[in-house]
Amino acid sequence: MQPKFLGALALLIIFSTLGYFVFRSSTAQSDDTLILGTMSGWPPYVTMSNNGSYQGFDIDIAQQIAVQLGKKLVIKDMDTASLLTALNQNKVDFVMTGLSITQERLKQVDLIAYQGEPVTSLRLVFWQTIPQGVKTLEDLKNIPNATVCVEAGSSTEGFLLTISGLTVKQLDPVPSILELKYKKALAVLIEPTAYNELKSQYPELVALTVPLNEDQAFLGCGIGVNKANTKLKKEIQLIINNLKAQGTLAALEKQWFKKEQA
Repeated sequence: MQPKFLGALALLIIFSTLGYFVFRSSTAQSDDTLILGTMSGWPPYVTMSNNGSYQGFDIDIAQQIAVQLGKKLVIKDMDTASLLTALNQNKVDFVMTGLSITQERLKQVDLIAYQGEPVTSLRLVFWQTIPQGVKTLEDLKNIPNATVCVEAGSSTEGFLLTISGLTVKQLDPVPSILELKYKKALAVLIEPTAYNELKSQYPELVALTVPLNEDQAFLGCGIGVNKANTKLKKEIQLIINNLKAQGTLAALEKQWFKKEQA
């Protein structure tokens, strides 16, 4: 065999091998692991237990998905604003964190509905008492230096930023409540499900209902999947359909979600 031919063959093998590893590194999913992107500190979807492990409604469902796909679940914890970017960069296989389905998000990723009815209102939360004269979110504009906390990257933040004249601070839900408690913020804007969970932990919370119009409503919660990953989307959709039919999702909702609280 000629030396030139051997050299060309060697180069072909090297480049083919490199190409394989480049392709493998560009996608999160492997033969034995399934990488979940999520944000802890978002009860009851994802929280940390006393021993430092992840728990919550979304974690239980993600574990079910991994088991039925025959894979080990690997969790990557990040802020909400980074989740969809990580998904589209193939750093995670799927995203679950009580993620509201909105038209804007559907332009970026595929979302598989799995929990919740459309959210047609939000909760404007205060510590112990609602300030005098405050009946709507817009009334906060009349209070000097009023700060409203909201989760960064959330649909709730998107709604809040459409209202001018308010000082907005981006924080996760639990730190936001502590801002209220220690009078570093006047209010927190949050979804009803999260409010109900936090109210059970902090009974001092009181809230006003902030209605959303049809264009502003959130269409329940969805599991985020990269638009290019049609195979995984179909697999997860089938698993969710089966979990619904078996009553597993209903049982988990009963376990994790609190009833509406005043």
